[in-house]
Amino acid sequence: MDFVSECFQPYNGLFTVLVLTCGCYWILVVAGFFGVEILDFGAEAEAELDLDAGVDAADLGSVGLIGGFMRFMHFHEVPFMMVITVASTVLWLMFALLNFHWNTQHTWAFALTWVIPTMVSSFAVSKIVLQPLVYLFRQVDIPEKKLRDYVGGECVVMTSLVDEKFGTAEIETQESPIVVQIRNRSSFKFSKGDRAVLEKYSSAGRYFEIGPQKNSIT
Repeated sequence: MDFVSECFQPYNGLFTVLVLTCGCYWILVVAGFFGVEILDFGAEAEAELDLDAGVDAADLGSVGLIGGFMRFMHFHEVPFMMVITVASTVLWLMFALLNFHWNTQHTWAFALTWVIPTMVSSFAVSKIVLQPLVYLFRQVDIPEKKLRDYVGGECVVMTSLVDEKFGTAEIETQESPIVVQIRNRSSFKFSKGDRAVLEKYSSAGRYFEIGPQKNSIT
């Protein structure tokens, strides 16, 4: 019970509320209130990061530090709320345990001193915890044979940044659109919303190499 009491200390309150909020979210999802099929997608189908708060994660991906952090935390491979839930839970546990064992006087000075170091450490631990999910969503994928059928076709770029390491696009089909990973090895700079040609499919990386449409080359 002492640890439970520690979790509700004022300096732990923010992290406790964040974890409880994530828990409520998943309870509502399981209950069907959001009307979404959380597990009905592959890693590439969720690369657009369906941000519930309305934030365009694809645009964030083009920002230096933020983009690097998002890639480090696998936001482009694991659904947004899963990453947030794992990261907030790890942060909450680490901070609460730290204060439980060493902040026996329940002082704000000790707690505030360790907020930033604990956050940084929790991101590294969260990345490790997320690895099984990354592997899972890489496997729950569109069959490779089906993806190869789209080589030569067109796609719509979904991210503001497309380079040799990052990028997503949407392939329009007669059924529902397919979101795939793309890479750009050409000198042509793509912007979000541009149409591109799917020139080659990489089995190793499970991504398409894209190029500009002929009428786009100046």
